Amino acid sequence: LRLSLKEAYVRIRALLESVNAVCANMVMRSKLERLEQQQQQQSSSSTSATASKVNINAQEEEEEEDEETQLWTFSPSSNNVIFASALHGWGFTIPSLARHLFKTKVVQVKPLVLKQLLFDDNVKYRHTDHKVLKRKKNTNDEEDLNLFEEFALKPIWDIYECVGGVALTAIAMSGGGGGYD
Repeated sequence: LRLSLKEAYVRIRALLESVNAVCANMVMRSKLERLEQQQQQQSSSSTSATASKVNINAQEEEEEEDEETQLWTFSPSSNNVIFASALHGWGFTIPSLARHLFKTKVVQVKPLVLKQLLFDDNVKYRHTDHKVLKRKKNTNDEEDLNLFEEFALKPIWDIYECVGGVALTAIAMSGGGGGYD
């Protein structure tokens, strides 16, 4: 794909938003089907006892819907998103990255706080005084990276560039033709 760090982040964020939109649609459709079933049951038996049962069921349904919505909403900080490559055998979650960055003293922010900030568009880390700062909005500066771009994507890009460079050198030294894509 050869995306920049910012382009990759935007693409990942858009993918998550698309998945969440599809899931929200699915949850809403399920809710509407349950409401239709309740209305059919209510119209078939219109006694006051049945109406009170329907009200109790409606409250239970609402609680279940909230749980269902949470279950089907994907958020990196909630530990239900894994960033991985099956082809290359690596993967991580935002909470595992936050713990690693704190344990290795790369970022001096507690993991519970850091996991909430790592996938946030609007924060960056200042290494000189170990502070998390708000980023300027709509900046196109390639050096002004958010936390995910800096601590998750950049190391991956660096490794792939290094491995790609080694592969190119090996191909050139072996006299292999063609390009490396």
